[in-house]
Amino acid sequence: MTTTRQHIEDLDPTAWAALTKRAAAVAVAAAQRFGSTPPVELLAMATMTERDLVEHRARLGPARKRPSAMMRLVEADHLRVIAEGHARQALQDKKDAEAAASLARAEAEQSARDATAARERVRQIQAQAARKDAERSAERAAAQQAIEQMRTELERVRADAAAEVAAVGEQFKAAEARARQRTEERTAERATARQAFEQLRDELERVRADAAAEVAAARGHADAEIVAARQTAEAEVEQIRAAAAAEIADASSQLLTIPVPPLGVSAHTGRIEHAVSVVRQIDYVLEAGLIEDAGDDVESRRPIDTELVRSLVRTVRVQAADLAEELHSLSSHYTVQWQIEAADSYASAAASAYGALLQRIATAIEQLGQHDDSANAEVVQMVTTMLADHPWRRY
Repeated sequence: MTTTRQHIEDLDPTAWAALTKRAAAVAVAAAQRFGSTPPVELLAMATMTERDLVEHRARLGPARKRPSAMMRLVEADHLRVIAEGHARQALQDKKDAEAAASLARAEAEQSARDATAARERVRQIQAQAARKDAERSAERAAAQQAIEQMRTELERVRADAAAEVAAVGEQFKAAEARARQRTEERTAERATARQAFEQLRDELERVRADAAAEVAAARGHADAEIVAARQTAEAEVEQIRAAAAAEIADASSQLLTIPVPPLGVSAHTGRIEHAVSVVRQIDYVLEAGLIEDAGDDVESRRPIDTELVRSLVRTVRVQAADLAEELHSLSSHYTVQWQIEAADSYASAAASAYGALLQRIATAIEQLGQHDDSANAEVVQMVTTMLADHPWRRY
């Protein structure tokens, strides 16, 4: 069979085509004779011409030649080498697989240990979180309690502050009422002084008339006596007139007007108004203290509010440094002529009122210092120091 195949492979294409066609025809006939269906390839080859078979072989190429015994031996040795290489590779793959499996087992064991440690850590974290939650709850409860205490304390402080403000307001109202009363009394005194002055003037006219009548009646007396009597009468009249004028001036000096800025310049007078208002409050408090000290019942006297005076004195100290400059530069904020004039006029009036209030404070504190009252000693010391350090009263 091997020799026959070798002979067939050694045929040229034409002989090979003729032999193949005859063999296909014989095979198809044999199949038909035995009642079986021949393969499709045999039918196709039996129907093809020799030329078609040659072209088909040329197109597809000849069949692979059967190798010789030496070639098969070489091929078998080559396959053996390949098989041994595959075996070695398989053995190496097995070792690698075993090493990988060992490594995987080690990694799995490490992962298990890590998972156990992680679970333990999670339990610790959960316990710590629960402990922190409990601590936060306790802190929140303590903070809420502290807030409630602070809220209660704040309400109490607000109530105390409201009571103190109300008391101060009552003191201010009482001081204003007393100031109005004193103003009315001084007005009445001034009216009385003027009435006395008018009476003195009438008396002077009467004296002059009497003197003239006496001079006319006693014309025979010596001229020196007449001149002396006239000079004496005129001197007495001048003394009476001076005393009346002094009483009127003293009554007028007690009246003090707090200036109000015109509407067109009030945008820049807030600090000046506040400074005047602060010294006015100090004057009210001190004069109210004087009225309290003037009472006969020593036990019912109320001391001056030291904290209120301390707060007002502190404000005066802060404002005193810049007040003169603010008064001086007030008109520089305006460009319209009437506003400049109004600002200058208000600054002058405010400066006069401020200085007059300082003088009233000095008078009141001097009168308070004359009383033997230790309850107001601290107030007297504070206000005296304020006046001594005030730049408006240093020179």
